[in-house]
Amino acid sequence: MDVKKFEEVDYIVVKDSINRDFKRLSKVSIAMTIIALILSIACMKLGVENEELKIENEELRKVIEIKNSQISDLEEDNMKL
Repeated sequence: MDVKKFEEVDYIVVKDSINRDFKRLSKVSIAMTIIALILSIACMKLGVENEELKIENEELRKVIEIKNSQISDLEEDNMKL
């Protein structure tokens, strides 16, 4: 009869250990999920900023090209004078 009591106690200890480990794993999983969400949002924000900067860069290149064209036209006009 003592063997059954030992098995019951052993089962309860194992069950408590599994529950405790499951709670720890759940907390770690939640923490990792929150960290992943924060990183994802930060990367999305950087991606949007990167696209905006690319558009601005293209616009600036067009302005520089127009300015260079105007300068070359003025130089040609000066040569004719």
